Amino acid sequence: MVLFLNNNDVRKVLTVDLCMEALEEIFIEFGEGNAVRKPRIDVAVPNVKPGLTYRYASMEGASRKYETFALRMYSNMTYDSFGGSRHEIYSVAPGTYLGLIFLFSISNAELLAVIPDGYLQH
Repeated sequence: MVLFLNNNDVRKVLTVDLCMEALEEIFIEFGEGNAVRKPRIDVAVPNVKPGLTYRYASMEGASRKYETFALRMYSNMTYDSFGGSRHEIYSVAPGTYLGLIFLFSISNAELLAVIPDGYLQH
C-alpha cells in the first residue's frame, strides 16, 4: 500500500540529527559500492513570454541497506526579477511549488511512498 505524505507529516518525523545520520550511512554505502545515484538532470524550455522558462529536474539514487530506490523530481516556472539579479520559482502560481519524491522497493519494485519535497529539501 502506497504511503502518501504531506509536508506536515515530514516535518513531524524528520530531524536534523536523523537527516545527518542517514547521510552518513548512505555515504558509507557509496564507499562500499552498495548505493548508487544518477546526477541531477535539468531541462529548461523557454516560454513564449520573454524571461519565463519551464524547468524540470530529476535525481535518483538507491540504497541496498534500506532496499529502496528514490526518484526526486520538480516541475516549475522560473523568471528573473529585480533586473535579473533574482531568480523566482513557482509552480502554477507564485508562492506554490511542485517537488515530489517517489520511493520504491528494490526487492519487488513496489511504490512505497509519495512525498512532497517542500520541507525535506531544506
